[in-house]
Amino acid sequence: MRKDMLNMASNEQSGSLATDASSHSSDSDIESINETNNTNETVYELKKKLADSKKNQSSLEEKILLYKDSLKDKNDLIKSLNITIDLMKQNHIFQNEGESRKEMKTGSDHATKLNQAERSSNLINNEDLQTLQTKFEECQLQNATLSERILNLETKLMEKENDLAESTEKYKLEEGKLKSRIIELESNAKIDAANLKEKDDRLAKYTINLDSCDNSNLPKVILNHSKVPNIRCIETEGLKHPFSAVFENITTAGPDWMIILRRFDGSESFHFNCLREFGFGNLSGEYFIGFEVLHHLTKNRRHELYVELEDFDNVKAYARYDNFVVGSNSEGYAIKTLGSYSGNAGDALRNHVEHKVTNQQFLYAQKHKHTVSHENRFLNRVQWWWPDYETRQCCLTGRYENSKTSLCRSDGIWWGRWNPGQEGSALKACKMLIRPKL
Repeated sequence: MRKDMLNMASNEQSGSLATDASSHSSDSDIESINETNNTNETVYELKKKLADSKKNQSSLEEKILLYKDSLKDKNDLIKSLNITIDLMKQNHIFQNEGESRKEMKTGSDHATKLNQAERSSNLINNEDLQTLQTKFEECQLQNATLSERILNLETKLMEKENDLAESTEKYKLEEGKLKSRIIELESNAKIDAANLKEKDDRLAKYTINLDSCDNSNLPKVILNHSKVPNIRCIETEGLKHPFSAVFENITTAGPDWMIILRRFDGSESFHFNCLREFGFGNLSGEYFIGFEVLHHLTKNRRHELYVELEDFDNVKAYARYDNFVVGSNSEGYAIKTLGSYSGNAGDALRNHVEHKVTNQQFLYAQKHKHTVSHENRFLNRVQWWWPDYETRQCCLTGRYENSKTSLCRSDGIWWGRWNPGQEGSALKACKMLIRPKL
């Protein structure tokens, strides 16, 4: 029964610790549990030995009693014989002296033999009794030793049980603290998520105010890029005011690429907006950084250009140039050079080098941008660095299509032979990014 109770206690404590150990167990606790189980087994074995020893002791005690009873019977017999001899000597008259002597001698011899037998029996019984007493004393000593060991082991077992109880209580306290901490962190996470959503909503409303760029009396919006690390405030030589830009890392091309043009949902008009020299759009959506900004960035330091394309089948391609330079306003913001090409989309922009934005259609549209009728589609869509429809090899600022639509004319978003403008499919998204040449 003691063993069962110990095993049940040990199993309950082991089960409890096993549950807590999923997040907070340690090697010392596991060793303590194993040692407790080993102690239980040792106590059980010692108690079994003690029971066997007690059985042996009881058997020896029974044998000692039997020997003592047998010895008593023999002593009684000898006393009875001695009394008989004495009576024969006193009450019987022998007929002749020879016969008397003979009978006396016979009785004497018989008494002598009985005495010798008694001494021999006593000697044998004494030796057996001495042996049994020695074994009995050894059993008592062994029992005392086993009892002492059992007492020590039970003391250790109690200590281990107390340690386990303390550890269990400790883990319960730690579990309570961790649960409280988890609840606190989840609450903080919800608050942070709400704050981030609020910032995203505010950022979505923020657009680059182009008209304020030349008005020094208006306050300038400077974003804290430590809060939104992919948006930075940039100052460059030649520009009166800093400007904001979105940066991103490209897995196959490296970090710190500045997005100068981004399209993916058709939320911005790239017809008249393109005439704004300092850019337009939403930093969290579609936007263009502006021709004047591009001119000063690429003039002051050599930059490389990365064009990323994606169709409605989610297939992506890219074109990369290692020396992208945009001319000044007097040069019509023409692409002066592209440098060397690399990529898998095709070198479709090469044919557009030296093509000016400030051509006759651009100037006319700039002068009449608030009065040009919607029907004058030709003036509405002659823009950017793209040449005439007959010679252009790509177009990233054409009309946005919301699905995989075949382009019967070159007015959509397309790129060279990878996604041709004549009877080809419109692109779903495109980006132009630059960074200083490393």
